[in-house]
Order: sequence, then C-alpha cells, then structure tokens
Amino acid sequence: MLQLPEIVRPPSLAATAKRLLQEAIWSGQLALGAHLVETTLAEQFQISRGPLREALRSLASEGLVEFHPRRVPSSSTRRSMRCRT
Repeated sequence: MLQLPEIVRPPSLAATAKRLLQEAIWSGQLALGAHLVETTLAEQFQISRGPLREALRSLASEGLVEFHPRRVPSSSTRRSMRCRT
C-alpha cells in the first residue's frame, strides 16, 4: 500500500479566534471586566460574526467571558462580553 502523509486540516476560524482571545485574556491584553463587542472583534480579526460568536460561546462555557446581550435603539441586537479570569 502506498504510504502518503496524512492531510492536516488547518484550525477553523472559530478555533483560531478562540485561541487568540484566550491568549489576550491570559496575557492581560484584555483586562478583567473589559467590554468586548462582537462586531468590533469580528472587524479586528477580519472574520464574520458567526465564527467569532462560536469562539465567544466556547470561552463563556469555560468561564473566561460572561455573555450580556442588550438591545440597541437600531432594533438590532448587539452582543457584548466581559472578560473573566
């Protein structure tokens, strides 16, 4: 049988965003209680809000961030997160 190297998949955008956010929290770049706005983070990472939302949900399940939804006057929902350590 032909021996070929295994194809290694690159990490997903959500996994990459999660890792970068974890590093920022652990290093202190994101301070305890820092207000994280989903749309702003998505723009900074240059990714859509879907993968970012997935990363934030994962971090929330680990207790690194808290989720605080709020309504904004434009009738769209803005999500915000707060860092926890």
